[in-house]
Amino acid sequence: VTDQILQLVPNVENFRITLKTIKHWASVRGIYSNNLGFFPGISFALLVARVCQLWPNAAPATLVGKFFYMYHTWRWPSPITITPNFKINFLDKTNLMPVVTPGSIIYTSQNTTYNISESTMKVIRFEFKRANEVMSRIEDPKNHDFGKFELLFDKSDFFQRYKIYVQVEIMGNNNDNFVAWKSWV
Repeated sequence: VTDQILQLVPNVENFRITLKTIKHWASVRGIYSNNLGFFPGISFALLVARVCQLWPNAAPATLVGKFFYMYHTWRWPSPITITPNFKINFLDKTNLMPVVTPGSIIYTSQNTTYNISESTMKVIRFEFKRANEVMSRIEDPKNHDFGKFELLFDKSDFFQRYKIYVQVEIMGNNNDNFVAWKSWV
């Protein structure tokens, strides 16, 4: 899939810089984890690739702004795809934010966001909205935050936003048991 993505973006270097930025943002904001019901890396790659296709001559900083605007305003559950012709037979009401891999003669298209739940979708959409608002200030020369890209990477205020949360700790009597249970948490 990675090779297909690189063949489908107009400027590989701009794609890579933008993707690295978006992944760092998602990690800092706590929404980069397929196991926890957020987007995995491949989903971010496909989302960035689509933005790069739509704005082929844009610089990475512009692509980052377009990314947040596009996905903040996207009408989910309309699927995101980077190829016009894809076979899709798996979308149903459980696919809340489908991001679809390009298909091929050998492989059918796959939804990369099958773990998204109602609650994680709400968090992702909140973060897209927040990032879009921050980028609007960063890109506005009349705003006192103009050019301050570090604002995009402020750590999540998870513990201030949520009054109740669950903390899970796991342990095993040996490393093999620990690793086996770790994937369930």
